[in-house]
Amino acid sequence: MLKALHELTSNGTLTFDDKVKALLQMGLTYFGLEHAIVSHIQNNKYTVEHVVSDNPELCAGLTFDLGDTYCVHALNAEGTLALSNVGESEIAAHPCYEMFNLESYIGTKVLVNGEEYGTLNFTGAAPRTSPFSPEDIDFIHLFAQWVGVEISRKQERELLDQRLSLQLEMEHLANIGAWEVDMINNKLYWSEQTKKIHEVPDNYEPELESAIEFYSEGEDRDTITQAVARAIEYGEPWSSEVRLKTFNGKIKWVATQGRAEFKDGKCIRIFGAFQDIDEQIKTRQALIDKKDEAQRLLKARSIMIGKISHELRTPVNGITGMLQTLVGENNPDIIESRVAIALRSAELLIRLVNDVLDYSKVQHGDLELKTIRFAPRHIFDDLYALYQPQCQSKNIELDFRVDITPDQYTVGDPGRLTQIFTNLLNNSLKFTDAGGIKLTAKLVAEDKNTVLKVNIVDSGIGMDGATLQDLFTPFKQGSAEVTAKYGGSGLGIAIVKELCDKLGATVVF
Repeated sequence: MLKALHELTSNGTLTFDDKVKALLQMGLTYFGLEHAIVSHIQNNKYTVEHVVSDNPELCAGLTFDLGDTYCVHALNAEGTLALSNVGESEIAAHPCYEMFNLESYIGTKVLVNGEEYGTLNFTGAAPRTSPFSPEDIDFIHLFAQWVGVEISRKQERELLDQRLSLQLEMEHLANIGAWEVDMINNKLYWSEQTKKIHEVPDNYEPELESAIEFYSEGEDRDTITQAVARAIEYGEPWSSEVRLKTFNGKIKWVATQGRAEFKDGKCIRIFGAFQDIDEQIKTRQALIDKKDEAQRLLKARSIMIGKISHELRTPVNGITGMLQTLVGENNPDIIESRVAIALRSAELLIRLVNDVLDYSKVQHGDLELKTIRFAPRHIFDDLYALYQPQCQSKNIELDFRVDITPDQYTVGDPGRLTQIFTNLLNNSLKFTDAGGIKLTAKLVAEDKNTVLKVNIVDSGIGMDGATLQDLFTPFKQGSAEVTAKYGGSGLGIAIVKELCDKLGATVVF
C-alpha cells in the first residue's frame, strides 16, 4: 500500500483531481467500503469536494449541515473516528444514520497549513466484520496528510497563478516589463511585456551580446552601457529615459531601471524594469511646445501692443498737428500742403490698422477665403495702374511682364492675392530709392495642375542674413537704422507668409 501511494503521489503526469480520485479509490479498496469523500467545512456547512461512490446522487458540490454528518464527531475527536457498526455505537441516534443507514465509518481531519480544512472519510452501508485496526487508522492519517499537503500546494499554485496573472495585467496596463541578466551563466531573460515593448516575435530569445543594439547608437546606447558598467563595478542602481529602436525599426522612448545583486563581492545578477513611455514623452513634449507657443504669443502680443502704440503716434500726430495748424490759416498753398500731409498720415494710419486687423484674423483663424471665378491678368493690370505713378514720382522704373491672357480664368480669392502682391510691392517701393522694380507672372502646368508663379525683384537696399532669418517674424524690420529711416509696422511680410500658408501657396525670399 505504501509503495502504491508513493507511486501515485509522485506521478507528475496526473492532475491534482486525478490523484485525489485515485487515492479515494485506493482507500475504498483497502477498507472495503462504498463511499469516499474529501469535504470542505466552513461555517458549519459540509461541502463535498471530491467523491468516489457508486451512488450518482453523491457528487461534488453537494452540501449538508455539518451536524447532519458523522464528520461533526470526527472533528471533535482527538484523532480518527472509526466506527465498524454505527447502529450499536453511541451515535446510533445521529441524523446521518437515520437518513442514510451508514453502518461503517472511518474519518479524520484534513489540515491545510495547520488549519482545519475539512475531513477525509470512507463509509459503507454494511457493518464491518471486524473493527478498524491501528494500521487502518495510520493509513487514513497518511491519506489525510497527503491530501492536506496537496490542497496546500494547489492553493499556493492558484495564488501564484493569480499573482502572475495580475502582474501580467498590470504590466500590460502600465506597459511595464521585467528583465534579468544571469551574470554567472551569461543569460538574459525578458518578460512577455518586455518582448512586446521591443516588438520581437513571441519565440524570440534575447542574447546579452546583441541586446545593446536595440538602443539608438550614440547618447542613448552610451547611457545604458555606462549605467550597466557602473552597476556591475560599484553596485549603483540606475533610472534613465532613452530611445529604443525596436525589432521592427520603430524609434520609441522607454524608461529603464536596474540594479545589481552581489554575492561574496561579485556581481551575480542584474535585474530591473522596462516601461514604454513613448506616449508620455510625446504628451510631455506637446505640453512644453504649447507652453512655449503660449509664451511666444504673449511676447508677440506685448511687442505688438508696444509697436502699435509707437507706430500710431506718427500718423495720429501728423493728422492732429496739420489740422491744428489749419485753424485760422488763409493761405491756399499752405492749406493744400498741410491737408496733403494730413491725408498721407491718414493713409498710413489706415494701412497700419488694416495690417493689424488682418494679422490678428489670420493668427486666430478668423480669416475667411472667398472662392470666386476671376481672371488673374486683371489683378496685375490694376497693380500696374496703382504703382506706376508712385514709382514715377520716385524716379524708379516699374517693369511688369505678365504672360497671362485676359481670357484665362481660375477660381480662388482675388482679393487676398491682391493683398499679397500689394504688400510685396509696397515693400519693394519703400526700400528702393534708385533703379527699379520688376514683376513677372506666368501660369505653369505642374502635376496636372496649373500653378501661378510670380517673381518680384527690386534694386533696393537688400537684406542681410539676420534680416532674412527674422523675415517672417511680425514687427521685425532689420536693424534699428532701417526701422528709423523707413518706418512701417513690420507686419507686411508676416501677413504675406500667413496668407500664403492659408492659400496653400509658397513664398521664398
